[in-house]
Amino acid sequence: MIQEMIAIVRLSLLELLAFAGPVLFIGLLLGYMQRLSNSYLQQSFGRNAILLTA
Repeated sequence: MIQEMIAIVRLSLLELLAFAGPVLFIGLLLGYMQRLSNSYLQQSFGRNAILLTA
């Protein structure tokens, strides 16, 4: 009985990671790319350029 419950919890956590993992990874990657883009934009046109495009 307890072994089945442990297997269910383990499988649920694995499925949660399989679903949420890529979503979190893509979100972190997009956040990094946005910060990089904003820094290039600020270097090229100044801080007001970021405020105008927001």
